[in-house]
Parts: sequence; structure tokens; C-alpha cells
Amino acid sequence: MLGGPEMRQSMIEEWQHPSGFRWDHVKLDVAGRAWLDQSGLDPLVIEALAAPDTRPRATFYDDGAVVFLRGVNTNEGAEAEDMVSVRMWVEPGRVVSVWLRPLRAVAQLRSASDLGSGPDGPGAFVSQLALNLSETAAPVISDLADRVDALEESLVDPAVKIPRAALTRLRRTVIALRRYFSPQRDALSELHHVHIPWITDQDRDRLAEATDRMARLTEELEALGHRTQVLQDHIAARQADDLNRQMYLLSVVAALFLPLGFVTGLLGVNVGGLPGTHSDIAFWIVCALMVALGLLQWWIFRAAGIVRRGDD
Repeated sequence: MLGGPEMRQSMIEEWQHPSGFRWDHVKLDVAGRAWLDQSGLDPLVIEALAAPDTRPRATFYDDGAVVFLRGVNTNEGAEAEDMVSVRMWVEPGRVVSVWLRPLRAVAQLRSASDLGSGPDGPGAFVSQLALNLSETAAPVISDLADRVDALEESLVDPAVKIPRAALTRLRRTVIALRRYFSPQRDALSELHHVHIPWITDQDRDRLAEATDRMARLTEELEALGHRTQVLQDHIAARQADDLNRQMYLLSVVAALFLPLGFVTGLLGVNVGGLPGTHSDIAFWIVCALMVALGLLQWWIFRAAGIVRRGDD
């Protein structure tokens, strides 16, 4: 590795492979931006590397390429879907990578380079990084699939209530990952098919493997997206069914008490001539008539199919 402690403190690191390949790893801070401005790179390339927000892509300039990739966030306390970017300028004999936050896939390359077993060329660097990114993402996708499986199994028991907040968070994670996985698959595919001097046949084979892995992960994410949508629709349908049952029950109760309320209201008018006003048993007669009327209504509702036996 070139550069001493001072270079590490400024977060600008350099590795030199015996083959002549060089890797400059730059943190995008004030010192890093100053280093980029003095690096001799094309100003358009520098602006692309220093952009505030990036999406995975591969753009080619003569024998060089701007390559942006993203990896799942494995930093402590971070959400996996808050994907971390790595921006690269790749040219014959050199890679300049720019970072804002640590990324495990890059750390693996750093460790290998420190031990002298790092990539020996630009194509090997990009292809190995792509493989590392897919390997890091695979467990995250597997965990998401397990969580969706658990939610689907819980739907078997109608008594189990699935928290909508948990499903919403799961869907948000899937959507956020899909936002970057799809263009990353396309970027790797472009790197695999492009004819450029620093991509060897071995590099191309590794890029093909990385592209295939990323395609599978993207397809799994798309399937998870459809499954979470089905889960959300099922939960919404179950809630709508519960609401309909409650409204139906309230409607039946209101229909039962409507005639009874009419009779009690009629008997409660404060005018003369009401029958049974001076009778000691008139109240009990009215109560008996109310009960009989209620039972008659219930029988009529049952006979008409308005109230089913299972709803009694």
C-alpha cells in the first residue's frame, strides 16, 4: 500500500499491485474533493464522482468508464435498504473509487489488498467488487423472504392479526432495494458485454456470474414485492369483511328495534285516550307484546335469510 499514516488519516488510501495496477480509495470530504481536483481526471468525471446522489450505472469514455454501484448497508444501527454507494473511475491500470460511508464489499477488497492478494487489474477489481456486493446482499434478501413466509403462514389462522405497520415496513424495504438492484443488474450486464481493453476474459466470466447473481436477487425482490402486495390486499379484504360483518350486525339490530321503538314512542305520547292507562297489568302486557313482536321479527328475518344460523 502506498502512503503512510498521514494518508490514512485524511481517508485517501492507495494500493499498488506488483502488476502495476493502482487503486486510489478516496473519501468524499473536503480533502478528498481537493485530491480529486488535482488528480488529473476530466472535470465531468470529477463532478459525476462527487454527485450528491447516484444510481447504479456504467458510462464509458474512450478506454475508461464511470461505474456506480450500491451495496446493502451493513453498518451498525443502519437499515439494509439505505444502500451505500461506491463511485468509480476505471481506466487501464488504475481505479479511483469514491465513498461517503463504509461498505463491507469494499472493506473486503481493502483487506485483500493489504495482504497482497487484491485484484491485479481494473477488470478484476470491478468484477470482484460486484461479486462481493451480491454475496453481501444475498443474506438480506433471504431474511426478507423468511419474514414474508412467516406473515403468509400467519394468515392460515384467522384469529391472528397481522400488524399492518410491520407489513408496511417490509414493503418499504423491498421497494427501496428494488430501486437500486434493477439498474445495478443492467450496469453489470453492460460491463459484461462491452469490449474494453482492461476487461479480460476471466474478468468477463466473473462479471457474468455477478450479473447472474444480481438478476436472481432482483427477481427474488420482484417476487417478494408481489407477495407483499397480495398480503396487503388480503389484510385489507379481511378488515373490510370484519367491518361489513359489524355493519351488518348493527343493521339487523336497528331493524329489530325500529318497530319496537315506533310502538314505544306511540304509547309514550302525552295525550288522553291511551288504552290501559288505568290498568295495573297494562305495562306487563305491553312488555309481553314487545317480546312477542321481537321474536316474530327474528323469525321473519331467519325465514327471509337476512339472519343466518351462523350469525345467531
